[in-house]
Formats: sequence, C-alpha cells, structure tokens
Amino acid sequence: MLIKRFRSLCERGAAAVEFAIVLPLLVLVIFGTVEFGAAWSQKTDVNHGAREAARLAAVNFNPNDVSGSAQTTDIIRAACSRMGSDTDATMSLSAVSPGDVAVGDVIEVSVVQDFASITGFVPVAANLTSTVQFRLERPATWADSAAPLSCNGL
Repeated sequence: MLIKRFRSLCERGAAAVEFAIVLPLLVLVIFGTVEFGAAWSQKTDVNHGAREAARLAAVNFNPNDVSGSAQTTDIIRAACSRMGSDTDATMSLSAVSPGDVAVGDVIEVSVVQDFASITGFVPVAANLTSTVQFRLERPATWADSAAPLSCNGL
C-alpha cells in the first residue's frame, strides 16, 4: 500500500506536463485549419469576382447607358459588389487581342486580392489571384482598363 501511495505522488503532475507538451501542437493544428479555411474562402471569392466581371463584360453589361471607361467602371463596380462588401481586390478588364473587339473575341479579367489572416497566427503575405477568359457574346462598348481598378475606390 505504501508503494502504491508513493507512485501516485510521483505521477501527480504527469498529466499537466503531457498537456503542456501537446497543447502547442493542438493550437497549431486548430489555427492552421482556421487559416486554411479562410484562405480557401477568400480564393473562392476572388475566382467568383473574376468570373462575374468576365460574364458582365461578355454580355456588355451597361446599367447606366454609358460607354468606354465609364462602362468599364460600372462592370467592375457590379462585380465587386457581388464579391462582398469588405473586399480590397483590384480588377482589370481587357481584350486578349489588341485592336477592335468583335463578338466571339476573347476578353480577360484579372483579380488580385491580399490574403487577410483571421487569427494573425500564421503571418502569410500572399496575393490571391484569378484570371478568367470569356468570349464576347455582344458587341463591346466598354474600354480596356488602363490600370487595375480597386474595389474600395468604387
């Protein structure tokens, strides 16, 4: 009985030590899973925004009955609003082949957004990008964007 009591006194802190050893690994796995899920969600939003902008440009979306760069801004504004309200993405819209574009020509939309960490535990400075190409379905009256337009400024 004395041996049994001595053994339990010696092993009293073993569970706390084991927990202290496992806790950092457990926290790393949990935070890594959360960050991966956030990155996946943000990448999906970027892909969706590029696809929406390309689709709007392909059908010559024109809600304000304008043309040129004003229509390009309208297209990008509409695509940004469909990505979400808190996006800081930049978009560019252009025809793949230079010169006048006609129905059936390929257009390209590029979207770039900084990865926003949720936990701050994994300091990753990365850009999430997506480039989508569509064929024009209607004659285009929009103009190529000279520089990428920010969703925050629209």
